[in-house]
Amino acid sequence: MDILLSNKIISCSIKLTIDNCNRISSRISKENNTNDFFVYSKNVSNKDIIEDKKTFILDSGFFAKNIFTLQENCRAFFILKPNGEYLKNYGSDYYSEVEKFLKEK
Repeated sequence: MDILLSNKIISCSIKLTIDNCNRISSRISKENNTNDFFVYSKNVSNKDIIEDKKTFILDSGFFAKNIFTLQENCRAFFILKPNGEYLKNYGSDYYSEVEKFLKEK
């Protein structure tokens, strides 16, 4: 019973974290007139939670092969500006970097 309870707590925590990340990303995107979307791989941890989120898209393999080539990292982002400038980062706490990059002209 304790294990089941622990799994429920962990699952709830993961859902809250994902929802918070989506909320922050949506706010940053709205403030900077950009679009955001989330891509996940077929072997992602907690796939059952992620695939239920409408904001997540299953990677066809393009991002894994061409953009996020370090497969051992679980979180990353890629931003492409219309002028061709881009920012790619692996890690979890990147919101200040994203906002700074988006505000640069």
